[in-house]
Amino acid sequence: MLKGVCVGAGYFSRFQYEAWNRIPEVEITALCNRNEAKGKVLAADFAIKKVYTDITKMLDTEQPDFIDIITPPETHLAFCREAYKRKVDVVVQKPLAPTMAEAKLIVKEAAEA
Repeated sequence: MLKGVCVGAGYFSRFQYEAWNRIPEVEITALCNRNEAKGKVLAADFAIKKVYTDITKMLDTEQPDFIDIITPPETHLAFCREAYKRKVDVVVQKPLAPTMAEAKLIVKEAAEA
């Protein structure tokens, strides 16, 4: 069983949470969103046990195998870096980054992590 966490509770995230629920080898144990109330609604809808508003706290507490980043591209580099520091595998929704240079940086740092 792979233990995953997600960050993001926007419109598109519902598709991701629903897809993760269809994979029996994966359990999403927590989600993070800056708006806790919005996060709690999604957590209830998809049987996710914990909601965080701080990604570092979620990663440190949950110690997941992977994180799915379902937020706007401008946030991806910072969130990837938090995962890389902890040796957590990363799934990033498209587009990867707001610029080609930042996309290359995310890939470079992933290879070095």
